[in-house]
Amino acid sequence: MDSFSELMNGLYGWKVKGDQVDPPRYKFPKPVLERIHYFNFAQLWESGMTFMGAMNFILGGDDAKRDYETYGIGAWLPESDGFKKWYGSFGGSARQQLIALALMYGYDSKSLKADENSLPKWALQAALDDYGYEDLSDVTKQDHDDLIWRASMIYRIKNNI
Repeated sequence: MDSFSELMNGLYGWKVKGDQVDPPRYKFPKPVLERIHYFNFAQLWESGMTFMGAMNFILGGDDAKRDYETYGIGAWLPESDGFKKWYGSFGGSARQQLIALALMYGYDSKSLKADENSLPKWALQAALDDYGYEDLSDVTKQDHDDLIWRASMIYRIKNNI
């Protein structure tokens, strides 16, 4: 588990490069990164999700699950043990701030790559539906990796993996 100094280094140490803000970087554990990425996709934002709505979905709980299911977009991603352990550790409000910064300034999602050839067609179709595409050949290059990753998460949710 991360130390207090690792949490603080993820929040402080802002820089300006040219005319751009350069926020501090924090390396999220994979279960946390998966949760942030799962609830941070364009179709939710385009459907009217607010910043606080995204935060509530990521942080989880019964109310968040009910609200997400009300949106009717995809399957609810239960909080994994890894996420619960990270979020339940000391510095809960600092952890919330780290998630907020990730939503505002981005995060490294390269470690979340999935292989489309290993996924069942129903999981791919569910992800296509979430993204509003009819067929995998219609998917833009920009959406492709995220859509495949989302299909892998849908598969994991349905199979309790």
